[in-house]
Amino acid sequence: MVTPANLSEEEIEALPAPVRKAKAAGNTVMFLPLRSKSDALAVDAELHQIAAQHLCLAFLRRLRRLQLRFLKGSMILQRSEADMAKLHFPGASNLVAVRITEFTEAGDQSRTQTPEYVLHHHDVALESETVALSLAFPVAFALEATQAEEDDELFKAPLQPLFTFLPIKVVGFRFAIQGPFDLTADRGNLHGKSQRNRSLCASVPLAFQAALQRLPGLRSHALDLLGQETAEATWLLV
Repeated sequence: MVTPANLSEEEIEALPAPVRKAKAAGNTVMFLPLRSKSDALAVDAELHQIAAQHLCLAFLRRLRRLQLRFLKGSMILQRSEADMAKLHFPGASNLVAVRITEFTEAGDQSRTQTPEYVLHHHDVALESETVALSLAFPVAFALEATQAEEDDELFKAPLQPLFTFLPIKVVGFRFAIQGPFDLTADRGNLHGKSQRNRSLCASVPLAFQAALQRLPGLRSHALDLLGQETAEATWLLV
């Protein structure tokens, strides 16, 4: 069920209390009842996978806050921009710095993490339009050596996925790539015959080079950011 929708009073009363409350507040509600209790474990695993890909909040246009409830505990992910880009990188254009705050509750325990990323936006001219390709780097990589904390753990960034607003797959880089790629029907991969995809992939080196120019702190970590795990032929030329 997706609201707004015309429901009878009996149908509304049959909904779970959180759904009724959200609907009464005038929110758009997506309610997907499970067919059986055995599906709960699979759904819980998928929700934890969403939580692990918190960087998608940096690319979703209007979604600022996401609350996830698990079988044990819950989590709230919240994005904020504030003036981080001006604070860390004065004078650099085409940059947005993003903080994603994570509130986790499991029983009586709670903790807060604040991953920070800097986004570099790069325009790509296609045949019929100009689209944006965005690269997201951990702020710790982008800071000048004199600004960065003296903690080697800070620079052990994991491999980041390729995004088309939601994560698609890991392609071997330690920075995330967001672009309007053409995807296969299951959203599990890029469409192999798409000219748009070839143009966007060919623009990644230019976007990366421009990011190095605007963020000098990245230059000493360039090889680490490129990683060593690029396996697919599509990306070997990037």
